[in-house]
Amino acid sequence: MIPVSELYHCPGCGGPIKKIEDALECEKCVNVYPLTHGIPNFIKEDRYWGNLPLEEMRRINAFIEEHGFYGIRRELVRAFVPAFIAFLMRKDYHTHEFPLRSVEALNSALTLTVSGESG
Repeated sequence: MIPVSELYHCPGCGGPIKKIEDALECEKCVNVYPLTHGIPNFIKEDRYWGNLPLEEMRRINAFIEEHGFYGIRRELVRAFVPAFIAFLMRKDYHTHEFPLRSVEALNSALTLTVSGESG
């Protein structure tokens, strides 16, 4: 059997790992990683991963819980539409398929399809 120290290194500092009771411990930084059915768990309790800061994601999740998915979508579209229309209305942007005359006409829309693809 391969020794634990050869199988794993501490994900935090890269130090050597040793087995202690029902866990693995880093010999360098002393982080402890529990074993679940013999399998090491190197994941921190905070499992959040995303492009938004955690507090912003919590605010969005709270809004979704209160107003539902369509509520957050409606708010995002309302925030996005004026900037998108301004982009389309630039003199150097030409389109023959999508002439826009009024920001107000789209501000009340729930969905604005920007591409022809779905999903």
